[in-house]
Amino acid sequence: MSGRFDVRSGFTRTLLFGALAALGVPATGLLLAPVLGSSLTLSLYVLGLPIAYVAWVAGSLRRAVLAAGLAAIGTFVLLLFLPGHALCAVGAAGILAAVRSGFLFRAPQPRLLVLEAILLVAGLAVADALATPGLVGSALAVWGFFLVQSLYFPLARPRVRADRPAGDPFERARERLEHLLDEIDGDRA
Repeated sequence: MSGRFDVRSGFTRTLLFGALAALGVPATGLLLAPVLGSSLTLSLYVLGLPIAYVAWVAGSLRRAVLAAGLAAIGTFVLLLFLPGHALCAVGAAGILAAVRSGFLFRAPQPRLLVLEAILLVAGLAVADALATPGLVGSALAVWGFFLVQSLYFPLARPRVRADRPAGDPFERARERLEHLLDEIDGDRA
């Protein structure tokens, strides 16, 4: 495995996920809000989004399970400490960014941290601008957030983080050297 991730695939996957997640807001709201209340339902839905998203873009079943597990741990902690769906949305966005850039993909680090911060703030700002009371406004907010998040792939040009490879250590060293040379070429572009 060369470690390359198809940028178009990540971009397209994120757009599709955003559309599906937006469609899930009214369905979840209509099913669970009568039982749990609309605020708790929306908070739980928002906290579930990073878990589903990182699994969606992971690229393999193994990586999807690991990424979703990491996101689930983070969202469980948020559920215990953050009241209200607005704070849950900020925390969920942070978990999404941390798992995406810290576990799933890699890119040149200083640029990646700045990019994740910009996408996090811009995504939340777009979501806030689109949000209106009710299910439709919440669905638009979710869609807008993921619309912004789709820009991660063309801007970061991420690579899949390599799992611990088995096999020849010289082959692993060659692959690491090729990766470093690709990063140097990418920084010059």
